[in-house]
Amino acid sequence: MPIAVVIGHHPALYLAASITGPPDMCELELAGSLMGHPLEVVRAETSDLMLPAHSEIVIEGKILRG
Repeated sequence: MPIAVVIGHHPALYLAASITGPPDMCELELAGSLMGHPLEVVRAETSDLMLPAHSEIVIEGKILRG
């Protein structure tokens, strides 16, 4: 499973990530709503994950079975 850890972004992103909601809730859309404008995203370099465009640091990896 691909993963990405985003460090250094708007506080609304951290707030959106900590909210528990329905399984189909998109944290990136919620963060944009909290910011008052759409959150700009880009595709990760090693997977199809969408990430906040103006993050200071992004760590990409994979979680392997077993």
